[in-house]
Amino acid sequence: MMAPFLRPPKLIEELLQWSEIFESGRLRDRSLKDGTLQPGERFAVRIGPVKQVCFALTADSTVESSGATGALVATDRRALLLDGTRIIEELVWSRDIAGVVPLPMYVVLAPSPERFAAGHGREGLAIPSYTSLRVPIQQGPARTGLLNFTKVQVAWRASQPGGIPAWRYEFQREHADKLRR
Repeated sequence: MMAPFLRPPKLIEELLQWSEIFESGRLRDRSLKDGTLQPGERFAVRIGPVKQVCFALTADSTVESSGATGALVATDRRALLLDGTRIIEELVWSRDIAGVVPLPMYVVLAPSPERFAAGHGREGLAIPSYTSLRVPIQQGPARTGLLNFTKVQVAWRASQPGGIPAWRYEFQREHADKLRR
């Protein structure tokens, strides 16, 4: 599933341009200490803070429980949840995650069959205000969240057959009517 809420052509074009820079390996996160990324690993995006969540198996993706809060760093190989420079959680795309669905306030990470068999259900990472009814959700963070969580999906797709070019082709097909020519 692509990002169905990306409507303005400017956001779509921005995401396509970003995907080309990511694919080329030219993105950097200067706050990552040496050794955080593996040799040849391509940085995609840093989002934070985000909160680990488990979703109830309902149609509306209600948060059932939540865990650690930190910065999400997505690469073409992994998703890392960081507390400063310490890795709290590491998910290897090819081993742990079967799919990524971006939405405005959270990203759903579908577990691999092996991870599901080990007891992991539908989990994800959410903007902290989404996990609390006390904090109103603003439109700005939702739009930024969707754009960034779509970048997480692209990072995951980089590890899949066809990689980023396959994602770009599907994305352009889905949004062809909104792209400027």
